[in-house]
Amino acid sequence: MANRITGLATGLDVDELVKTTMKAYQTKIDLQTQKKDVLEIKQKLYRDIISEGKEFYDKYFNLAKSDSLLSSKNYVTTKFDSSDTMVATATGLSGAVKDNYKVNVTQVAETAKKTYSGSELVGDIEIKSNNQSVFIKASELDGKTDREKAALINSKVTSIGLTASVSDFKEGITIETKGTGKSSTFSINIGGSIVDATVNGTTSPEILTAGWSVSDLYSDTASDLMFNVGGKSVIIKASELKDSIKSLQEEIDKLDGTIPEEATKIEQLEKEKSRVINSTINSKLSTVGLKSTLSDDLSNITIESNTSGEKFTFTSGTAVDTHTTGGTVSTFEGKNLHATFSNSKGTVVYDDTNVSPTNKPVLDGVQFNITDVGEAKFVGKTDVTDTKNKIINLVNDYNKLIEKLNKLTLETHDRSYAPLSASQKEEMTEKEIELWNEKVEKGQLSRDSDLKRIVNNLKNAMTSSVIGSTTTLEAIGISPLKNYTTKNGMLEINEDKLTAALESDSEAVMNIFLQKPEDTTGMTESEIKSRTGIMYRMKDILNDEFVSTSKSALINKAGIEGTVSFTQSTLSRQITEYEKKIKQMNSTLSDKEQALYNKYASLETAMNNFNSQAMYLSNFFGGASSW
Repeated sequence: MANRITGLATGLDVDELVKTTMKAYQTKIDLQTQKKDVLEIKQKLYRDIISEGKEFYDKYFNLAKSDSLLSSKNYVTTKFDSSDTMVATATGLSGAVKDNYKVNVTQVAETAKKTYSGSELVGDIEIKSNNQSVFIKASELDGKTDREKAALINSKVTSIGLTASVSDFKEGITIETKGTGKSSTFSINIGGSIVDATVNGTTSPEILTAGWSVSDLYSDTASDLMFNVGGKSVIIKASELKDSIKSLQEEIDKLDGTIPEEATKIEQLEKEKSRVINSTINSKLSTVGLKSTLSDDLSNITIESNTSGEKFTFTSGTAVDTHTTGGTVSTFEGKNLHATFSNSKGTVVYDDTNVSPTNKPVLDGVQFNITDVGEAKFVGKTDVTDTKNKIINLVNDYNKLIEKLNKLTLETHDRSYAPLSASQKEEMTEKEIELWNEKVEKGQLSRDSDLKRIVNNLKNAMTSSVIGSTTTLEAIGISPLKNYTTKNGMLEINEDKLTAALESDSEAVMNIFLQKPEDTTGMTESEIKSRTGIMYRMKDILNDEFVSTSKSALINKAGIEGTVSFTQSTLSRQITEYEKKIKQMNSTLSDKEQALYNKYASLETAMNNFNSQAMYLSNFFGGASSW
């Protein structure tokens, strides 16, 4: 706002007069600002609870997290001490049998591997595994160090289940399978000649465009095509095009074209097939600077260069894949585990007949991790500490979430506290403003239906019995608090009962949380839920309320950062509308104020003129009397 010097001639306090005159309109602006501020407070409260809900979900329902009680390993209470951890360790899994074990290892499972010096990798190379091949031309390795060669080879072989590496402790480049066991194999052909993929058939003259009927490109009699432009080529196999629309064709085959609705669906699917074919062709042609275009009726495809006037050729016939001729082929295979396991019940022997391709066999719910040849003994024991603590932490964090939701819905709002205007804040200290804002925030989500629904759903998920389970939540020491108002839905824990339940039958405890009905045929959704473990019930609720941007009513209402809902949620849109309205009103206020200042400025001018005339007359008549 421009600086104004006013009231010099009239003696009026113009600023105060303008402020008083516009007070009523300023009050209207403040009212709109208060409404916007209230929405922002509600949005903040919603976003805070969404954030806490997401944190709770991530901590206990993300299988990648160590505290996740969706993982059965966190309910294991049978532990094993090894007499020689350099040979083997053991971990109890769900249903692990507590016993003493003895392991004698004569051969560990190994990968198939071979180490080559850089000078041995000469000529063209083909490496084959899992019935797939990769090809490396001699020119790609020329002039490279072993480390650079290993990086190049690794970038190619990783797609077929192999790795290539170098070590500071050993010379050469090691190629090996990712998996262990005798069935893990690979072969390498060194010194042969790579024959690039091509299409045997008829080659066209150089042309600017080429066209095909879409259906002809994937029919049973369709030819493979190779396009050449500017020294580059790409092959499009008819079989690849056919595979790209396989699921669409299967869907079409299930429909009856004599039924009008299904005939319409078939027509739509046929059009989608054309789009998929075109997209598949386009993705390949783009590597050589060509493109394909569908006709308006989606029945034909035209191919041309991205560069105007550039010609290309195509060959129609049968594709011949890249292959190697000549060279020396060597094959390598891994090793199976050879070991004897025994406990009080008997003995299990792993060799090339009773095969364990890995070093992690599981017997009676115990997973052994073999690391070396030798003998190790294991003593089984029960230790419920970790599982008990994880369950206690789950209940405590659940209670914190429920307590906050209850507080937000039960607090009442004192209507005498509204968001402060800018002028009100100027008259208050920072501490007074802070205390006032706390009063304003309190009760803004009172009786909120979404929050109350979440509390009730979580409460039902936790306290409803799990049909088919051999125990109950209360039987293992977890029961609802009797306070049905401020502590509605919260739980209390009897740690002694929980410890006893885990020591007695940890699998039964696990089933309360992780049970899933094996056969849901003919069951209603309610019946399925009644037979589903607590963790899966809660997971669905928390996902729908705090995680899923498409399902969550809170996210739809308040939005979360990093998604489109942040600016497009209901409250965000309402706040934006208020901001626009307030901006318009402030602009109007500014115009009205300026108009008033202009009027008072005119008054000042008139008064100045009057004073000048009065002075002149005074001087004139005063001067005349002196004659």
